[in-house]
Amino acid sequence: MHVGGDLLLSTLLTYLFIERIYGVTIPFIAYVDDYKVLYAIGNISGPSDNPGTPAPGESFITVYFRINNLIGTTVELELLSPCPGRTIDPTLIGAEGIPISEILGEGELFVVRTGQKIRVNLADLAAIQRFRSDSIVPACPVP
Repeated sequence: MHVGGDLLLSTLLTYLFIERIYGVTIPFIAYVDDYKVLYAIGNISGPSDNPGTPAPGESFITVYFRINNLIGTTVELELLSPCPGRTIDPTLIGAEGIPISEILGEGELFVVRTGQKIRVNLADLAAIQRFRSDSIVPACPVP
């Protein structure tokens, strides 16, 4: 886990460099205030262009991201949609954030790029924790 400040910025820059030069995406989970996991809602305004993501009209919650760009004091993150078995139940999100049991899920973790992005102020990020690059798949595996 890479924690705040210059180390966090340097890690994000490294991830961006690796993506742009070598074409390898480094997926991660981001932590904010008091090390709560950052989450975002995807497909809010309709379906994604990526056929591997949830069905048209289905929103999803994710804690999985990849860096897309650094813009001044903000970082642009792309939402990575979790495949079935690792989806997050929205009814379990409370004031304390997302329960760790929802993030851990069952089975192997696979995520799909969505093309959907959010911007986060770098000062709001407390830490990031990367996971395996081969977890990103073009479409969710069929059971």
